[in-house]
Amino acid sequence: MALFRLGIFHETGVESCPGGVKEAAKFYKKAGNAGLADGWNNLGVLYLNHKLDVRERAAACFKKAIECTISCPSAHNNYDLCLEQGLGTEKDLDLARNQYHIGAERGDPDSQYNLAVQYEHGRGQDIDQIFGVGIRRSDERAKYWYIRSLRNTQNTSMEWAQYALGKLGLKDRIAGVDPQDARVINLIKQAAKRKFPTAMIRYAEIKENNDKQKKAFSLLKEACEVDTESGKAKYRLALCYLKEIGTEQNIEQGLKLLNEAVDAKYCLINEREWCRINLMIQPKDSYALLMKMKDNHPEVGQIHYKLALCCLKGEGVIRSIKAGVKYFDKAVELNNCAFDTDKVLSLIEQAAEEKDLEASFELTNIRLKGELGVDADAGKAFGILSEATTDHPENGEAKY
Repeated sequence: MALFRLGIFHETGVESCPGGVKEAAKFYKKAGNAGLADGWNNLGVLYLNHKLDVRERAAACFKKAIECTISCPSAHNNYDLCLEQGLGTEKDLDLARNQYHIGAERGDPDSQYNLAVQYEHGRGQDIDQIFGVGIRRSDERAKYWYIRSLRNTQNTSMEWAQYALGKLGLKDRIAGVDPQDARVINLIKQAAKRKFPTAMIRYAEIKENNDKQKKAFSLLKEACEVDTESGKAKYRLALCYLKEIGTEQNIEQGLKLLNEAVDAKYCLINEREWCRINLMIQPKDSYALLMKMKDNHPEVGQIHYKLALCCLKGEGVIRSIKAGVKYFDKAVELNNCAFDTDKVLSLIEQAAEEKDLEASFELTNIRLKGELGVDADAGKAFGILSEATTDHPENGEAKY
């Protein structure tokens, strides 16, 4: 224990032990070799938090900690993080879940919180036994472990537990506060008071839905200051400026915050969210936001689909049927969003009627190949191309 305490003194920079992190690591390792699990655990944390040069060594330290005769409860949670990420060890989600259970049962607050998250969302296959290859989703078990985590006086996840327990109890119901909801909302309120950004955003939503718009605006502004990287907080604050929620309308400031939210990797793919902002900003700004989101989230089909509609309609960008079809094809290829094929076909037909040559070429291909839900019809394809040749006699490609 003396070796371990010396390690702490060096790490924290006690005046009589100015050796720093590297000297602390030496004492933690000696304490670990003497059989003290806390020594290995603290050494692993130094590696995990980039305070020592090789982060991948953390897993080996945590593994040694949990193998000690008297293990360190928090080492189970830390080893789990390495197993989940494959950091310095083979990725093993089943073993990771076991470590959460062990750490939680032994009183580690972070393990208790993480286990609650596992139960709230479900992980792996449905099982009946507590140790095995998965965790069956259970609100009751989630609440049990969130409460255990909240009651743990050592808890470093207090804000997370309060917020998660509150959200779990609310079941996404914000308005209509009955006595039961009031207790749940109080948990979110307590987490918000502790400056937990996600809870502050959630509590702002509750305030907004109960006609306390100035308080909602204040909470969101503070959330942005607490977590400058929170894209969701910036988005919600942007809506306040755009829709005059608790403040005067300021389109310029709203658009600035929307751009910052997208830069922070927040993705506005929810249809309701997108419609809310699309009515309040210029088409060119909508298109610019979509292009940014495409670069940040190239795997999201809904972004490509919305870009396709912008290009086909000429909203925020010069109309380009070719670019629109390209984006639409990408959305279909990704196959992870809902799209309206009839709408796309209608926009191409409309552009062709307006004598857009690109649209005529694309419509010809659609009729020849029988795409976008239409039957293949060479006769109609020939008719479209003939009309295009008449409308554009100078175009050699149409004649060809």
